[in-house]
Parts: sequence; C-alpha cells; structure tokens
Amino acid sequence: MEPSQCGVLGKRRGPAAASRSQSRHRHRRRREEGRARRRRAAAEAAAAAAMRVMEKLKIFVVKEPVVAASCLIAGFGLFLPAVVRPILDSWETAEKVPPPPLNEVVAGVTGKKK
Repeated sequence: MEPSQCGVLGKRRGPAAASRSQSRHRHRRRREEGRARRRRAAAEAAAAAAMRVMEKLKIFVVKEPVVAASCLIAGFGLFLPAVVRPILDSWETAEKVPPPPLNEVVAGVTGKKK
C-alpha cells in the first residue's frame, strides 16, 4: 500500500495528508511515552518516600518501644469502634420484638397482679 493511499474504501489522499497522519501518530506516541515515563517516575518517588518512612518508623520502634506499642494500641482503639460498630449495627434481627405494655412492666416490678 502506498503512503498516499489509506482509508477504509481505499480513497486516495495526497502525500501531504499521509505525512500529516504519520506526524499525528508520532506525536500521539511521544505524548503517551511521556505520560508513561511520568507515571513511572511518580511511582518510583512514592516507593522511595515509603522506604524513608519505613526506615524512620523502624528507628522509632527501636528507640521508643513503649511509645510505639502505645500508638499501636491506640490505633486499634480508634479502628475497632469506627469500623466494627457499623458492621454490627447493620446486622439487624429479622423481626422486631415489640416492647411490652408499660402497665405490665410496672406490675412486674411492683409485684402486684391485676
């Protein structure tokens, strides 16, 4: 196929149109390569930052084990009510039991029968 012939039905275009489409394709490919390069660089930077944080955390745990353990316990103390309580609340019973009438409750507490 000639560079000047492209399209679905084999329509003929001039050499300038073929050159423009090749130029657009080349530009799009360079732009995509640049985006991929930036994504890789950002991922590498994030990984390096995570490594630095982990190294600082290791040093902190070695220097202050009691404080680190206290922080861990506090983290669980914040996590459990925030996550587990809504899960438990979502488990509703199949049928609601209606509360007993108030006069029956009072009669049961006082020991008096009708």
